[in-house]
Amino acid sequence: MSRYEFGIMDTAPEKGVRYDEYDPESFRRLVSVTDDYFEPYIHLLKGRLYLHTLDIESDTIEWTGINLIPPETCKEFAEILRTAPSELSPDTPEGISEIWELKNLLKEAYNEQKFIKLFGI
Repeated sequence: MSRYEFGIMDTAPEKGVRYDEYDPESFRRLVSVTDDYFEPYIHLLKGRLYLHTLDIESDTIEWTGINLIPPETCKEFAEILRTAPSELSPDTPEGISEIWELKNLLKEAYNEQKFIKLFGI
């Protein structure tokens, strides 16, 4: 099973720097979500994002790359996950737990005004 991994960046990304490395050990907390549980939400998650660098802005998640999610978008995404239609909710306890952990990580990043680095599948 493929997974999306989300980690809070302790240091804000800088313009002109690429964040291409898969470096999960650099995060104090990493949340991993199975693609089957996350993908039903992807079409809802629209907001300001950056692809690999602050120099490439996007409004949708790049499934297979690295996304940098700014704090204000973390707040929007957490709210979307909270209010999404129930038919999108995972039908297993582990799926519900993974989405709940992601929502909490997004809220934590917003509260701390930190970016999240998302590693796509």
